[in-house]
Amino acid sequence: IASVAARRAARRDPAGTLLIARITALQYLDVRRYRDQFLIHGGFVRPLDEPLVRHLSALAQAPFDAAAPLAPSFCSRWLERCLWLGPYVYAGAWLLPLLSWVVPLECGNVVGPLRIVGVVSVAYAAAITIFSLEMTPRFLAPLVPCVAVSMAAVLSELGRAACARRGLRRRAASAEILRS
Repeated sequence: IASVAARRAARRDPAGTLLIARITALQYLDVRRYRDQFLIHGGFVRPLDEPLVRHLSALAQAPFDAAAPLAPSFCSRWLERCLWLGPYVYAGAWLLPLLSWVVPLECGNVVGPLRIVGVVSVAYAAAITIFSLEMTPRFLAPLVPCVAVSMAAVLSELGRAACARRGLRRRAASAEILRS
């Protein structure tokens, strides 16, 4: 029912849908939202429901401690300290694939797969922006490898181009010295 209602609302008011997507995109770029929602989305605020605890106990075939998810772990502490990266991951998911199309990549057989990674990255970022009801940091997790691969490709290509330019300048300078 909800998906039908959402589809009808998007068809009825496409400008409103774009406004909601814009608001969501701005939330993904605001590091304060990550800090505010970390405890909620990490499951640190509310205890697990009793039916879920029973189900997990049945799956594990042992008693399940409902307080364990509320205890901070190494991973949760690391994520909490790295929340400032969220806006960069989101922005990189949009910008780096665009750069990979603008910067002439001379990576041989790798260009096609890199562009596919870029298209997947942009498509996923667009999907979470348009279709999520609110900014949810955990939705960015699949973007991290896409952004890392895109960033590595673009930076290596920019570095290669800079080294090539510097090498040409050195050769020209050494040729000038030899002539004099």
